[in-house]
Amino acid sequence: RQVEPGDALALVGAAVTLGAFAYLPLANVFGGTAPTALLFVAVCLGTGAISRQTFNAYSWHLLFLIGGGNALGLCVRNSGLLAVLTHAAKHHLASSSWALTCELLLVLVAATTFVSHTVAALVLMP
Repeated sequence: RQVEPGDALALVGAAVTLGAFAYLPLANVFGGTAPTALLFVAVCLGTGAISRQTFNAYSWHLLFLIGGGNALGLCVRNSGLLAVLTHAAKHHLASSSWALTCELLLVLVAATTFVSHTVAALVLMP
């Protein structure tokens, strides 16, 4: 099969996107990693490398959940709340690795009791 110009452009876009994720100053040229990823999707959709049917088949609720988690994480880090929570956790959690594992396990079990496993993973994984 012959490579069409749209497919070649999508391949170059994928390489630039991966390069931007690997080398942060390149991502900052586009405004950060999120706009870089969005630009790649726009290029792929505009060139026809991704069909509209494939684009509409994405799990958008999960992508919005991930995006919201990223925005929340950025706000927590930039506001200083992350440093406060880390400092408090260092003083209140156990120093033994086994006791710390049991404490974290209890938090995970409690969190997944009330929310879905996907949401709990997205919130607690970072």
